[in-house]
Amino acid sequence: MHSERRTHTLCVAAMLGALLVAGCAHRPAAETEDVAHETEQAADPAIDLLLYAHELQSGSPEARAKAVEQARSAVDDAPDARNLARLALAYGAPKQTRYTPDLAARYAGRALEADDARWNAAARQYLRDYRRFYTRLTEQSPSDDDSEDARARIAELEAQLDEAHRKLREMATIEERLGSSPP
Repeated sequence: MHSERRTHTLCVAAMLGALLVAGCAHRPAAETEDVAHETEQAADPAIDLLLYAHELQSGSPEARAKAVEQARSAVDDAPDARNLARLALAYGAPKQTRYTPDLAARYAGRALEADDARWNAAARQYLRDYRRFYTRLTEQSPSDDDSEDARARIAELEAQLDEAHRKLREMATIEERLGSSPP
């Protein structure tokens, strides 16, 4: 039974990673007022990252900026893998004043390489894809001539990432429901 659940979890993680890479059409999330409160850590690190990304996505720009400050303080206090990953997600949260794609990529990489990084396959894939996406986004820095096209491409990539986050959350919810249902 435990082996079947682990196999199922790995399959879902692979599908989640594929969805993140593939991207989809954008469907905006409902806004809430505050992301800054600390979420409880989920048992699965991938779900923990997804829940935090969801909070950032659904928060106001001010709440996202506050989340960046809190994540930076957490990394200053304890630069562990989880705090580094949360800072990466906070820097990559769009539509906020502290949006910094290059730092999002850098901190995602640091979270993967941290001494205490014990990510499961799904979380590792999520952080790798996140790092790759923001690295690519940074490398496509707009020049004066094509800044309009570059901004449109950035907005399109952000929309794809947002939709991938939404699908990952939905799949995690389905997996949780399947795991908690009686045999």
